[in-house]
Amino acid sequence: QICEGLELFSSSILRDNFFTVIDEKSCEKSLPLPLNRYLAADSRQNLKERMKHDDSYIRCYGKNDMYTGVHVSTKLWVGDYNNGDTFEDLAKASDGIERIAVLRADVDNLGQAFVSGFENDISGDKYVTLSRTASFSRKLSMFFKLHINNILANGEYYLCKDHEKGKRNATIVYSGGDDVFIIGSWDDIIGFSIDLYNSLKKYSQNTLTISAGIGIYPSKFPVSVMAREVGKLEDHSKAAPNKNSITLFNEESCYTWDCLIDNVLREKFELVREFFDASKERGKNFL
Repeated sequence: QICEGLELFSSSILRDNFFTVIDEKSCEKSLPLPLNRYLAADSRQNLKERMKHDDSYIRCYGKNDMYTGVHVSTKLWVGDYNNGDTFEDLAKASDGIERIAVLRADVDNLGQAFVSGFENDISGDKYVTLSRTASFSRKLSMFFKLHINNILANGEYYLCKDHEKGKRNATIVYSGGDDVFIIGSWDDIIGFSIDLYNSLKKYSQNTLTISAGIGIYPSKFPVSVMAREVGKLEDHSKAAPNKNSITLFNEESCYTWDCLIDNVLREKFELVREFFDASKERGKNFL
């Protein structure tokens, strides 16, 4: 019953913004909870009606917004960005070859940041307090659960300069804590990785770095295999001397972020793209 409930409820996590705890099952998609209670997904209007007229209503949780009220229990931050129903749709939305890409990334040296991130030579460990550590953890979690949705919805870096800026063709598989797992059109994933790097750099005032791996695949490739292979690419980036790196497609292509942006994408990729733009024969076989 719980497994079936999770399967039916999963689509509501992306679509709805309110999640209500009730005493009795109100619909087929209600998720069973302990103590004979259920979790139901609601729109804003449905929630208002439930609060007024449903005696089984206990409390609700708001998603990705600062909802407050007597019966609103807490705010939930969820990385739920989704712009593509299937992997085939994401592949077809790519520029050039129809492929999807997988990004896995996480913050470097996070344990060290928690242990000694507030220490300095002048004040020693004066500012190493429980409240600052809790605030740091909360803000980092908000970046990967909340702000990441905005980064994906407002793309900045694109491989093609004349590409219209806007929503990325991508879907968050997991994002929280200090790491992300995202699938999307191959060109959007590469562009988003640059946006993620720049955004974290700005958000942390250049005190945190991130390492990542990106793999490129046909749309029908098994997700479990993609996850495992890209995880190895991410580990390879973590093994770089100063971390703060990204590994593209295979372990031979590991770059620091600055090298990727300035030397690979801005210099070499632009040169190759200009060549193909000027060439009359640009088929996949030629590539």
